[in-house]
Amino acid sequence: MPKSKNPDKRDWQPRETRLVSEFVARFYPDYESRTHVHLGSTPPRLKGKFTSEETARLVGVFRRWADAIVFMPDRLILIEGKILPVPGVISQLKLY
Repeated sequence: MPKSKNPDKRDWQPRETRLVSEFVARFYPDYESRTHVHLGSTPPRLKGKFTSEETARLVGVFRRWADAIVFMPDRLILIEGKILPVPGVISQLKLY
């Protein structure tokens, strides 16, 4: 990984991804799971503004996403991982 140009800054690393992957492996080892999953449909403000299906699919990157989803027979578990506690982020799960 390239070194940061600013000596006072740490190099970026996918710490949340690693944290979530380790959590899922430890607590849900027997269930299928996916990480960084886009959820929901295209935002209403962007629907119908694109001429091709391919272009419309590209807009899908603007959808919300969960750090991980665990697929269980009777439910889905959405997982959000945070290195620092940010209580407001939990309320975003209702939007998914």
